[in-house]
Formats: sequence, C-alpha cells, structure tokens
Amino acid sequence: MNILIDFGDSAKKYKTIEEFLRHIEEVKSEISKKGKDDGSGIMLTTMHSSKGLEFKHVYVVGVDENTIPYKTEKEKDPTELEKHIEEERRLLYVGITRAKESVCISYPTLKHNKKVRESVFIVESKN
Repeated sequence: MNILIDFGDSAKKYKTIEEFLRHIEEVKSEISKKGKDDGSGIMLTTMHSSKGLEFKHVYVVGVDENTIPYKTEKEKDPTELEKHIEEERRLLYVGITRAKESVCISYPTLKHNKKVRESVFIVESKN
C-alpha cells in the first residue's frame, strides 16, 4: 500500500498520464545509457533479492512498525502471526548480513503525516 501511495504522490507532479509515462521512459533510457556497473554508485534492492549478495556498506531503511515486520489484518490467528513475524525477522537478518563492513538501519519518525514507531526488531536489539 505504501508503494502505491508513494507512486501516486510522484505522479501528481505531472499534468497528464502521457507526461508521466514519458518521464518514466526517459528515466529508463538514462539508466540503460549508463552501461555496466563500475562499482562507484549505489544499488537499490529488496531484502528478498539481496540473498547471496555482499556489499561493502548496507543501508536498511524503513525499519518501522507495520513495515518490518509487515502486518496485515489477516494475521489474527496467534500461531500464524508468530510464524509471519519469525519469517520477517529472518528476512531482516538476510538484509543486515549482506554487509561486509558496515550496516545502517533507519526508520522514519513520520510517515504520511502520522507518527511512526521503530520496529519491534530494533526495540528487541536494544535489550
């Protein structure tokens, strides 16, 4: 849902859908012109797709409640909820352990003008 909200916010900058799609095509074209990765930039990826990769520095952003661990209304059964939370914990571990030298974990204090709490995983790590 957050991705869709962010996508909608980005699209608001353009007067028509055609203008927005033209911008997307221009960005795609710029990316393909850059050629192969020379190691001087950054790589944005999901924790799912980072499995097996290693990076000098890793930044895990958005580690707030309801994002990591992601919660849905469907998980009202305590057993299913606990399994889900453990899977989310393993996924965060995958992201963190991709770092060879340093890892930085962050979370916002506000999201869509609402206060946000740090993830329970961050709270647990402090104890």
